[in-house]
Amino acid sequence: MPGAQTPETKPEGGSARDGLKVVARADAGAGTEHARGSGTAGACIEIDRWLAAMKSLQSIRCLCGREKRRLKPFCGFCFHLLPLEMQFRLYKPIGRGFEAAYEAAAQWLVREEE
Repeated sequence: MPGAQTPETKPEGGSARDGLKVVARADAGAGTEHARGSGTAGACIEIDRWLAAMKSLQSIRCLCGREKRRLKPFCGFCFHLLPLEMQFRLYKPIGRGFEAAYEAAAQWLVREEE
């Protein structure tokens, strides 16, 4: 049907999220739905990881409680506590490794705090 929009297509002027669809995997446990975009070559993003990463970027509070800038995963103090390799991984795009890098960095910071 001409002009019909499918989940895989994105309307002109639409956001990148318009092309995402949620897929529940039969072999996955509860809370492991995946968002799959047609342009990501089948890469799946776990919703829980994605949400945690997005919340960290939107927040003005770091995990430690200090203020931080929006669109930064951590405050400057916590970011500079991380090993350089971990800092570099936090520059990966969302959907291409940022979520895993954020999760690993957050766990590392919590362990260092103990």
